[in-house]
Amino acid sequence: MQLAKGDIMKTIAVVMQKGGAAKSTLSRHGSIILPNSALLDLDPQGTTNAWIEGRIEAGINKPMHLIADLGSADKVADKARASGGVEWLIIDTPPEHDDQRAIRKAIEMADYVVVPTQPSIDDLRELPKTIPLIVEAGKPFAIVITRAKAGSRSLRDTQTATAKLADHFGGVVCPHFMGNRVAYTDAVMSNQTVTEYEPKGQAAAEVAMIWNWVMEQVNV
Repeated sequence: MQLAKGDIMKTIAVVMQKGGAAKSTLSRHGSIILPNSALLDLDPQGTTNAWIEGRIEAGINKPMHLIADLGSADKVADKARASGGVEWLIIDTPPEHDDQRAIRKAIEMADYVVVPTQPSIDDLRELPKTIPLIVEAGKPFAIVITRAKAGSRSLRDTQTATAKLADHFGGVVCPHFMGNRVAYTDAVMSNQTVTEYEPKGQAAAEVAMIWNWVMEQVNV
């Protein structure tokens, strides 16, 4: 995907209509791994907003935090783009089924869409309902497998199933996956990411590979 000439800020939406797929976890880590990043939380529950507020209270000021609702999201993003100081805007979204406004808005704003899925039949059943929203908007996307166990049958089956879905809908599957590791839970207790809490750990290496790969896809 080639961005328009002169468009410095790239926007990545993290979407999945099923809850528990690690949307917020991926979004937070992306905001720390990608350079000059900002986070926008469109989930009414405000989980990511609360995480950022916890970081501020602890004296941890990165990443930049954009405050907006559906009505002001475009204006806030445009202001961040005009500032010239934001290279990556990551949008965290809620799980939505009947009311898809936040997901649709995030996709509309995005240059690239990341779709996390766990290695579970419930997540795999939801993917064919989420991905068409991205295709309808004409946006490129990647499926990222999360909370998986290396070498497991569930991971192998999910890799096969997501590859077929991606091929059918014109997307790709990230070659790296996020392991189901306790480091994520430990890190969030101190309002950190695993790349800060345990920078030399396996979880940090895995999630860094995911976001570095996504960054390469956006910059192709």
